[in-house]
Amino acid sequence: MSSAELSEDTVEVARVGPGRPRDPHVNDRLLEAARNELAERGVAAFSMRRVAERAGVSRPSLLLRWPDADSLIVDALDSLALPDLPNLPGRLEDDLIVLVDLVAEQFGSAMLDLQMRMVTEARAHPGLLERFQERVIKPTAARFDEVLSAAIDRGELSPATDRALLADGIIGVLLIRTSASKDRRPPGPEARRRLVRKIIRSVTTE
Repeated sequence: MSSAELSEDTVEVARVGPGRPRDPHVNDRLLEAARNELAERGVAAFSMRRVAERAGVSRPSLLLRWPDADSLIVDALDSLALPDLPNLPGRLEDDLIVLVDLVAEQFGSAMLDLQMRMVTEARAHPGLLERFQERVIKPTAARFDEVLSAAIDRGELSPATDRALLADGIIGVLLIRTSASKDRRPPGPEARRRLVRKIIRSVTTE
């Protein structure tokens, strides 16, 4: 964004003045629009104007929330982080289903494209890939490790279980099936439950 554009937008924002409280749903729409813009066009071609258009929001409203593209991109990536885990049932299958459901909510064509974009732009923007890994990828892996470690403590899994490999397998299957679906959406609830049961059987069968 040029300095001329920014100064023009600042004037527009000033004209808006105080008004109604900001609608949190507008924030959600803007973050989703920013993720789609980033996934499709990358960092260099990222446009605040297009983000506003995608979200159906005026550009001054966008600039009230995020004054520049860098801050919006960072928050758009952070918004993909999994929410805190709810109280889990305390049984491996049920716990994994809760976690897989949370992960599935984060998946979709934009998420897949965004992951690929972060990888392809790693050389030009290493900080963004690092942030994506630190705020999204690693915490997700840690949640799986927590659930699988608890299952080992309860005796539901062998202590020799490779927790990282098992977690990678679950996430990998979700990614593959999401990519292979016609609308590039994750498997539905029943399909996810069948997946969890099959994977558990594969690691608990003697």
